[in-house]
This record gives sequence, C-alpha cells and structure tokens, in this order.
Amino acid sequence: MERSRVPLRKWFTAIALISCHPISAVALAGQIRVTYKTAWLMLHKLRSAMSSHEERDRLTGLVRLELGMCGNQMPPLPRKLDDRGHPFVIGGSMEGGPDGRVLAIKLMQDTGGDTYLRKITPQGALRFIEKYTDRSSASIDLRTDCLGRTRVFSLLKIAWRIETDIASTHRGVGTKHLPFYLNEYAYRFNRSGGGQVESWHLFHLAAASGAPTQKQLKNRPVPGRPDWDTYRDTRRMIAEFKTLAVKLLPLVS
Repeated sequence: MERSRVPLRKWFTAIALISCHPISAVALAGQIRVTYKTAWLMLHKLRSAMSSHEERDRLTGLVRLELGMCGNQMPPLPRKLDDRGHPFVIGGSMEGGPDGRVLAIKLMQDTGGDTYLRKITPQGALRFIEKYTDRSSASIDLRTDCLGRTRVFSLLKIAWRIETDIASTHRGVGTKHLPFYLNEYAYRFNRSGGGQVESWHLFHLAAASGAPTQKQLKNRPVPGRPDWDTYRDTRRMIAEFKTLAVKLLPLVS
C-alpha cells in the first residue's frame, strides 16, 4: 500500500473481499471502482503477502498427499497432459484416515517431474516433503492403491473445490502466476478451516511485507511444465513410491 495512489478504504475493501472468497480482478474493479489494471495489481500484491506467509509455515502431525489438476477436464480424462492442464500436489495435516478431517493444507505446483499420468512421483513427494513439512514433528503416510494413487478423499474434495473455483472465478490461470493463486487458497483454508478469514490478519501481512511492483510481477519466470508424453516405467515408479512410503512410515505395509 506504500506509495499507492489507491485510497486506503479501497485497499481495506479489497482485503475484506479476498479474505472471504476468491475474487477476480474484473469483479474487484467493479466493486471498488478502479481500473482492471489497478485491481489486478492489488490482488497480486495481496496474494504475494499470502504466499510469503504460507512459504514460512510447515505441516506437522500425520501428513498425506494427493494430486490436483487445474484446467478444463471433461470425461473421459485423457492420459496425456494438454496445455490447459496444470497439476499440483496437495498435502494436508490429517486427523484420522483418508476420509478424516484436514487440519491444514499446502499446495505445490508441478513444475516438472512431480507428477506423471495422474500420479505423484517419488521425486514430487520428496520435493513437497522437503518444502512444506517439519520432519521433526511430522509422520508422512504415502500409502497407495494398486494403481499407485494415494486416494486421500478428504484432500481430493478440497482439490476439486480449488479447481472449480479457479475455473469459475478466473476462467483459468496461467503457469506463471498459478503458485500464488494456490497459496491464496491454502492461506484462506489454514486461517479459517474452510470458513471466513479474519481480515485483520491479511491487513497485517499486507502492511508488514514488501510487495512486488507491476514490473516484477510481469517479469516472473515461467516455470517448467511436467512431461507426460515421454515414456516412463510406471511400474518401477509405483514400486519406488511404495518403498519410499515404507521408509518414511515404517508401519506402512
């Protein structure tokens, strides 16, 4: 908000709106009466503050992983990954079994090698664990079915809701900015358990953290994309994943 020509009351309104639910730049521009360009910049600055907060936190307790997919998907689901598909890994601190309560989540975009044919790869699981879990106080449960899918249904429901919201609110999001949209959803869930976030917390983050300029936002590097076309030994990948699961949680058979 520093050196911004947008009045503070409009910033407060934007913070209150994005705290409650996802909102597009078009909708925000109409509600606070600014240009689309200004609304887009305001929302991305707030998402950057949310992302900084989410990058610092770590998951603890019993942690499970699942695969999500942003982009238009119509059954039958294709095996290959088209340009509109953006897979991501969702991990959660869990209470109970695969249908148990999700206490907190983290979301990680696949920038290459983290997923393959709608499955999480061992490399993707390790990258997520290193980035988002506190190994000193977390137990990682990577049990899979016979097809190599983790099938954590409570996490799947959250992932489906995120996919639907991004598609309906933003009409899709590009690879460059997707991590910040994912962190927005993680931040809102972790602060509220799926309900409404207290606006004051986001206001504090926005006021305390530095925000990127418009030039910095536009010059963000475009991350790599996963390769689902090149042949990979899927059976070997599943076997390696199961070996990793036993190593991380010896009680898993």
